[in-house]
Amino acid sequence: MAIVSETLDVGKIQYTTANSLGITFERRTRERKGKELWVELKTRKRFLIIVDEVCYELNLIDIGISFDEEEAWNLFKLHAGHDNASLDIVEVVMKVAKK
Repeated sequence: MAIVSETLDVGKIQYTTANSLGITFERRTRERKGKELWVELKTRKRFLIIVDEVCYELNLIDIGISFDEEEAWNLFKLHAGHDNASLDIVEVVMKVAKK
């Protein structure tokens, strides 16, 4: 779990996430670390990231967590078990996925 308090430190969140996954970064820039994290997360069957005490807007892409709309929708269907979800639910989920 990464705790985000009064100052938003993306590097610290990346480090904490990587440490909990048992990986070390080969790259030094925030963007490269984010890419390495995403590559590692995509190889995992399941993962849960909890970001607590968020005081500022947090862009998950900056950390290295990136889903396109199709990935987000497929994950929703897989984990929520809503292959035949109502149109109202589909509309809301697709709006969230676009963000």
